Amino acid sequence: MIARLLACLTFLSLSGTFTNTSAENTENRYKAKSISTTNGLPGNTIKAIIQDPYGFIWMGGTSGLSRYDGYRFVNFNGFGKNGYKSLTQHIGQLYIDKKNYLLWVGTSTYTHACFDMKQNKFVDFTSIGDTERPYRKIKHYGNDTWMFSNTSGIRHITFDNGKFSLTDYTAENHELKSNDIRELCEDNNHSVWAASTKGMIKISPNRKATILEGDIEFLGCIAYKDKILAFSKKNQTAYIFNSNGKLKNKCILASVMGRIGAIKGAIVWHGKWIMFTNDATYSLDINAGMFEKDSKLQIPAGAQQGYIDGYQFVGNKSGNLWIFPPSGNFRMLRMIPNLQTTNEKNGIFKIVRAKNGLFYIATYGGGLFTYNYITGEMQRFTAEDKNPIIHSNFLLDIVTDSIGCIWVSAENAGLSRITPADNNAAYYMIDYKQKGDWTNYMKNIFMGKNGNVMVSTMCNNLYYFNQKTKTFAFKRKMKAGIYDCLIDSKGNEWLATRGDGIYLNGKKMILRADGEHVDANDFFSIEEDKFGRIWIGSWGYGIYLTRYSSTGILKTKNLLTGEFNENRIHDMKITPNGNLYIATFNGLYYANINKRNISNKDFYAYNVINGKFPVDEVNCIIPDHNNVVWAGTVGGGLVRCDFSKGPHKMTFKMISKTEGLSNNNVRSLVKDRFGYIWAGTDEGLSRIDTRDNYVRKYILTNNVQSNSFADNSALRLSNGDLAFGTCYGLVVLNPANERHVKDNVASSKVYITDIHVNGNSIYDGQDSTTNLNSTIDDKGRIRLGHTQNSLTLYFSNFAYQDIESQLYQYYLEGLDNTWRRATSDSHVEYSNLSPGKYIFHIKSLVKNVWGSETQLVIVISQPWYNTWLAWIIYLAIIAIAGYAFYRNAKERLKLSQQMQVEKELADFRINFFTHITHEFRTPLAIIQNAIDKLSQPGVPTRSNIQTAKRGTHRLLRLVNQFMEFRKIDTGNVKLSVEKDDIIAFIHDIYQDLWSVANQKGISYSFLPFKKSYEMLFDHQMVETMVYNLLSNAVKYTAENGNVQIRLRHDEEDEKLYIEVEDNGTGISLEQQATLFEPFMHGYVSKGGMGIGLYTAHMMAQQHYGDLTYLETSPMGGSLFTITLPTDEDIFQPEDYSADTAINTDDKNDERSVQLIKEMAPEALNNQKIVIIEDDPDMMEQIKGEIGIYFNTVGFCNGKAGYEGAIKEEPDLILCDIMLPDMNGYEIVKKLKEHNEFKHTPVIMLTALDDENHQIKGYQAGADDYMIKPCNFNLLIARMIQLIKWNSASGNVESTPIENNTVATDTPILTNKADKIFRQQVASIISQHISDADFNVDRLAQIMCMGRTKFYGKMKEVYGVSPNKYLINERMECAAKLILENKYTISEISYKVGILDSSYFNKCFKARYGIVPSKYQG
Repeated sequence: MIARLLACLTFLSLSGTFTNTSAENTENRYKAKSISTTNGLPGNTIKAIIQDPYGFIWMGGTSGLSRYDGYRFVNFNGFGKNGYKSLTQHIGQLYIDKKNYLLWVGTSTYTHACFDMKQNKFVDFTSIGDTERPYRKIKHYGNDTWMFSNTSGIRHITFDNGKFSLTDYTAENHELKSNDIRELCEDNNHSVWAASTKGMIKISPNRKATILEGDIEFLGCIAYKDKILAFSKKNQTAYIFNSNGKLKNKCILASVMGRIGAIKGAIVWHGKWIMFTNDATYSLDINAGMFEKDSKLQIPAGAQQGYIDGYQFVGNKSGNLWIFPPSGNFRMLRMIPNLQTTNEKNGIFKIVRAKNGLFYIATYGGGLFTYNYITGEMQRFTAEDKNPIIHSNFLLDIVTDSIGCIWVSAENAGLSRITPADNNAAYYMIDYKQKGDWTNYMKNIFMGKNGNVMVSTMCNNLYYFNQKTKTFAFKRKMKAGIYDCLIDSKGNEWLATRGDGIYLNGKKMILRADGEHVDANDFFSIEEDKFGRIWIGSWGYGIYLTRYSSTGILKTKNLLTGEFNENRIHDMKITPNGNLYIATFNGLYYANINKRNISNKDFYAYNVINGKFPVDEVNCIIPDHNNVVWAGTVGGGLVRCDFSKGPHKMTFKMISKTEGLSNNNVRSLVKDRFGYIWAGTDEGLSRIDTRDNYVRKYILTNNVQSNSFADNSALRLSNGDLAFGTCYGLVVLNPANERHVKDNVASSKVYITDIHVNGNSIYDGQDSTTNLNSTIDDKGRIRLGHTQNSLTLYFSNFAYQDIESQLYQYYLEGLDNTWRRATSDSHVEYSNLSPGKYIFHIKSLVKNVWGSETQLVIVISQPWYNTWLAWIIYLAIIAIAGYAFYRNAKERLKLSQQMQVEKELADFRINFFTHITHEFRTPLAIIQNAIDKLSQPGVPTRSNIQTAKRGTHRLLRLVNQFMEFRKIDTGNVKLSVEKDDIIAFIHDIYQDLWSVANQKGISYSFLPFKKSYEMLFDHQMVETMVYNLLSNAVKYTAENGNVQIRLRHDEEDEKLYIEVEDNGTGISLEQQATLFEPFMHGYVSKGGMGIGLYTAHMMAQQHYGDLTYLETSPMGGSLFTITLPTDEDIFQPEDYSADTAINTDDKNDERSVQLIKEMAPEALNNQKIVIIEDDPDMMEQIKGEIGIYFNTVGFCNGKAGYEGAIKEEPDLILCDIMLPDMNGYEIVKKLKEHNEFKHTPVIMLTALDDENHQIKGYQAGADDYMIKPCNFNLLIARMIQLIKWNSASGNVESTPIENNTVATDTPILTNKADKIFRQQVASIISQHISDADFNVDRLAQIMCMGRTKFYGKMKEVYGVSPNKYLINERMECAAKLILENKYTISEISYKVGILDSSYFNKCFKARYGIVPSKYQG
């Protein structure tokens, strides 16, 4: 502690070779970062630092071993007997075997460990677990490591082909006479020599030990060329051996010179062996064999402090350092006089040499020194500096890394990473005592008259700067800061100030624009064009255009005053060809000023609003060649603007931090004589190569203020140097020295520095049961378990000098689709990765180019229960269990399967017979209704007989179809062909369906290829096939559609094609796949048994032909084609028909039926009934029965029926359920959604008789549900009742006035006599309406009926008394006359047979609710 205090109180005293300079501020030639426990360092005392071949910085200290990647630390303490369970070791020595990628670690207890950097773990270098034996010293020669001490002899470790081999040399194994080894060295034949207390030991490369001079105690030895030098304490003699082990010479130290009791240190220099003892220094001339004791070279207790590039350093506790160069005399540097230190502290100095040849000397107590051996210049850095780069003067170690950074460790103060300035920039201050003050804040630099460099400071002082002496001279105090200076073509000096207006030749000027005084006082820029006009840019008032004036008043023209930010001018530049570029806070402006009269229309704006520029705030601009302009912005970096294609087509390219710019706030721009653009930013200086836009970044100092550049404060001096104003003084830089400077950048390769699996580093707990580290192989592959699927990957490119600004791109193949955005983050997290293989790709940005990729293969293993072995076990278990289950439950399984089959068959039977029932009920209903009609007397018989015959024929067709399906399904169908006219045969089938098609308004046509054609064919099969296709086409084609049957003959192929085409709804793609399978309904599943197409298809194939389907258009339409052979040779003898009886089946003559059909009588009532039924015969029968009583309108499909019902507004709807395009439930449900149809009665008439369908009908909104065949008398009665109920409910809901404006509810007529009675009564009343004497008795008399009988009949037919009916008829007539507006109320009263006006008014008001005079209809 006393030693440290003494060292802190001493001042640097240097020899005559040391010089110092005060011309510039040199303390800022370095930038440094302090790294301590707050940054993750495990301890603040680091005693050893080293860099490995990858780029990692390794550190050993009181808190163990750590590895640093520039961002974070990883600790490695898993060595010793207990591995990671052992206590943290105190490490004081590190050595890298670069060839074998081994890190050797020495501890304070003299034990050693070896870390394999390829495997990332500590390894047993002894192969026998004997790593705890202490050895005080360790040396490394090639692949060999040698350990020795004064108690344990020698240990030799060799690493070859990935394996260690160990040889111990001890007195116990008789390889040595003594285990006390003083020193070790290697000769030029790679034999190792050891000095012991009992002789010299020579160990050859084949590990054979030879003892020389075995009775002599040697204090030490050293190798020199082909000689080995050793010194004997007992006889004070130096022994010189050759490399073969032969003693060549003995040199005795004369007693008069003194006695060597112990050698503290030794070097060989200029052919002399120099030995340092506690009291004196002795040298042996090796060639002459003579000892010397040079009084000029006395270094008591001198210890070697380092050997670098042939330079040997020796120091002692005096604080002096001696340098023994490869040539020339030694030097002594008096660095820390009177240093007091502990006895064990021999390493007072740690020395490294930088790439520029400068020595960095870390001292224990005196801070850090730099020493230029050539110039003798030395500079000292201490923790007491204003901006210190170290934080303790007690330095423990120092190293340089591969890119030139200096790493210094200090006792209890952590690390300092020091980056020397990579440029020749020098800082000059006006007053060094006021660093950071406004005195040194250089606000602007400009060239004044006579080429003088002028500097304006923040405190408004104006100085001359002498370029030669680099000194400042005060000129005068200004009222405001000078922001720009112009020496015009006539030699006049214009000054623009911020706050005090414009000065011309030292005189403040008054500005006038359009005769008005200009209030502006803040001016930032002044330029002159080739016409001698002066352009003055103001802050907030736009541009003022003027000329020189000696009157003190400047007459100006004000431009760019429109936009608020437009008139805030920050910089202007005019090129020789007359282009004006303006930096504003509304973007960049341009104008061609090669004309006398300039207006605002001549300016082009480029900003964010019009999308022509990426940033609005432009600070500075500088024109380049080829119509290129560079613009420095706030927040957007540097923008290269290309005007080569004209102002309308300006293009730009941004250069920001992503491309290597120091900062995105660019403050000043200047171009050097070599064509480079220099940009001063908020965080340093950047040089841009205009050829490829490559950016070289300069962080000039460790001081934040000195890296913050002032706005538009940059100037190229007359000698080519560049000067920049900063917050910390003036920076002067010679760009010529920077032309060939190469960037100190790390390798472009990125390394994965650590992996956290589920939050734990793979380097934690290497000896635990979850040995993560062992899964990383030398090919960059890591294999993890399925639960180890949350990863954090850490990485670095080891660019330590600017590690915080490094940019990375990465993506995880197998998860990410593309590269992620560039980021400065040094880690990435992936959570809950699924089992599988992933490849992590990463690269970093180096010199504006993305470097090579680094890849890490990550394999997340499948869980044990999802591996192939597990699946084999599962399959085996399943097989065994399945077999056992099969044995034990075979009968139960069979029974279950039988039950399931029975259930499916039952469901199938129900569905199948439901369809059959529906198909059979319709013709049965037609037959039954026709028979019922025939049983009634007086009913015409011929049409009913024809109807019954049609129904019978249809029923027979269904039965035959079902029987044919049965035969086909069982394989019992056989051909029975006979020769006949097939065209006439198919035409008869066509005629059968003509009337049905005609009823639907279908365009129905038959197109044969000739009038007749005879061929062999099976009549039954052809009829079945053609009728099925035609009936389906007619049934499922909408009203007014098209159905066509065509026949064509291919004579070459000998085939007949029967084509049935319609424009109906078509068949969906899903149904087409199963169109010809049994029980599959072709036309959108709207009824049928589902066996017709299947039967037709099978029959066509049985007939040596085929049946195919084709969709005719995307909107629908179907084309079925039956192909039949016309070649008679194709038929077998058994295919021919036997002779049969003549076919006596009657054909329905539809035309004759039309001729004999009775005309439908006029309906008895006016109510309208809508009938929706798809079967034509059923439709005609229903119309015939219901049309007697009501007016009927029929529709043959669901959609037409729904639309027709809305249009017709019927009093009742009679609807079938199974319809082609919209079933009855949907029709009723949709109709009931309309308010006008909520109360319209609906009767569902269908063949579906089960309760589920009835319930579904009532739920849809039906009022009644009747099953085919039905009793038409019952149906008509239900219809009358429902119409009455609906009429009654409508009257109840009406208002009184509405109730009086309509006729009273008239009963529905059920016979023609009642209708005739109504017509007679109405006729008689209309003839006598004006007769006042006409009454009910007169009416009964005319009708030839008694009063009582007439009264009853009127009540029955009209529902009201005769008197009430007569009065109502008179009032209805009166109401019509009032609306004609031809007569007065009195005249109308007489015309309707009422002579009393008051009685007329009373009756009229009772009928219509208002008096006649106010009636409007």
